[in-house]
Amino acid sequence: MQRLFPENCGVLLSLVKDLSNVIGEEAFTLVLFGSSVDKGCRKDSDIDLLLLVYDNVLNGRGESLLKGVSEVVKRYEAIGYRLSLNLLALSDFIRKLVQGDSFAIRIVKSGYAVTGVNLFSSIRSFVERSPIPLDKEYLAKTIVSLVDDASAILEASKRDLFVVCGHLKTAVGYLLTLMTGIDDPEKAIDKADGKIGEIYLTLKDYCKRALKGELPPAALDEVLRRTRESVQTVEKLV
Repeated sequence: MQRLFPENCGVLLSLVKDLSNVIGEEAFTLVLFGSSVDKGCRKDSDIDLLLLVYDNVLNGRGESLLKGVSEVVKRYEAIGYRLSLNLLALSDFIRKLVQGDSFAIRIVKSGYAVTGVNLFSSIRSFVERSPIPLDKEYLAKTIVSLVDDASAILEASKRDLFVVCGHLKTAVGYLLTLMTGIDDPEKAIDKADGKIGEIYLTLKDYCKRALKGELPPAALDEVLRRTRESVQTVEKLV
């Protein structure tokens, strides 16, 4: 059953309308997760959102759709909302669940579907029926893959900074999970190596700045280098 709409989150109804104009009605699911589910969508805190777009829509209009979504987010940030929006193809998100991605599983278990309620309910039922154990070997391989992909993207195109940031932030989040056994990066920071926690917090800030178009490409080179050094121990596991 869909839970009550979180306090002070009426802005999301407007956001859904604007995203529909870019993506198309009933072509996506918007999920609220993180502290906003309990505390509401306050302007003084991040509003964590997962945007799941149907594959046929995303594949057909990839670059223009991403640009359109980015422009929508910028408009809301211009009036004071701090949106942290993660965009994924629906099949990619399902794949993450099947492979045991702890972050994806946590979103499904605790998130709130703003739109696409029926689809999200089906996904939640799947997760609840099929508990997936945390696979450390899979996480280790994923970390290495994400960092390699981020490096390749940064090398090939300086336009995709937000994608690079997202890859690196996820990789470091996984690294924190491996180091502490805690699948919430924010909670794992206190029990992990200080340098890893520092990189994760830096990447969070870079993700926000990249989405706003404020981040110069060269700024990520150093973070990428530090991240690669951090995963060298992980590479020995695979």
